[in-house]
Amino acid sequence: ALDFRLTAAEVAALDALALPYSTLEKPRWRRQLFVVIISVLIAAYRVERLGARLARAVCFWRRGGSGGGAGGGDDGPPPDGTQEAPLAFLPEELQGHLYPVVVCHHMYLKEHLADPAFLPGLEAEMLVECSKYGEVVRLMTAPDIPYYQGAVLVSFKTWEMACACGNTMDGRFFDFRQMEVEMMGLREDRPGLPPLGVDPAKLAPPPPGPAP
Repeated sequence: ALDFRLTAAEVAALDALALPYSTLEKPRWRRQLFVVIISVLIAAYRVERLGARLARAVCFWRRGGSGGGAGGGDDGPPPDGTQEAPLAFLPEELQGHLYPVVVCHHMYLKEHLADPAFLPGLEAEMLVECSKYGEVVRLMTAPDIPYYQGAVLVSFKTWEMACACGNTMDGRFFDFRQMEVEMMGLREDRPGLPPLGVDPAKLAPPPPGPAP
């Protein structure tokens, strides 16, 4: 073991250097004031973070989960309850006519596609993350569809699971890019309206009513 022995003069020199910066020699009220100020700053930071999360959640619900994309605008859906149609229909593999679909935009860039292992790795990583919110029916990327380039698309078993995932993902950062979430497919917040992003020609016709 190292054996350091200080002389009395060295101890006095160290005390003279350190004590001016120590709070032990300060009045008690100064130390208490310092603790109060730090506590207030920490509390304000936590409140600001909570407020930001709540504001993002409210914005998410008002816009139907869209980050300004085709699912809705900053002012929410139009008064008649309809929404602007997406620029492209969902891939059929997602079964958007049966399940809600979470579309996470800005997950990757075009240059990432040069690596053939990138998309499988991204899909595997997102599957682990999205499975925390419920049963995933299908997760995929669609780089061949311009509207969905850079996005990861996830269909969930229930609307509640999809909302839990979308509300958490919306606004988060992934690889220094901020995600924008769009809720599509079968949506319980649009009663009486067809699934969003599903080709009407693919929908099964309604069962015939009773003969008059």
